[in-house]
Amino acid sequence: MINNIDDKFVHLGKDVFIGNNVVFDKIQKEHEQGIFKFGDYCSIHDDCRFFVSNAEFNVGDYGTIHNNTFLTGYKTCHIGHNSLLLQAIYSYLGLSVVSLQDSSYYKVPNLEH
Repeated sequence: MINNIDDKFVHLGKDVFIGNNVVFDKIQKEHEQGIFKFGDYCSIHDDCRFFVSNAEFNVGDYGTIHNNTFLTGYKTCHIGHNSLLLQAIYSYLGLSVVSLQDSSYYKVPNLEH
């Protein structure tokens, strides 16, 4: 379901699936809006939130981002083809480039004790 997505900032490849309540926004209102790019056949499931300022967030072809994933950053991030991010809080603040290569799987460890 794709509703109210500004194609000036969100670039979608062929047959990209976007679930309900997905948010694409900048970190703070005074920042420049980031650019979001998703390759062909990506899936972004329900309730994912993307907050990127002054940079790009790129996912290669066949990437999947599981529901309720929160991604934020102000530096460019590239995630390769065939990637899977699972219910994560994924922050790349302060990193110049985060790159997960093709066929990657990334899950943030549970930080609760």
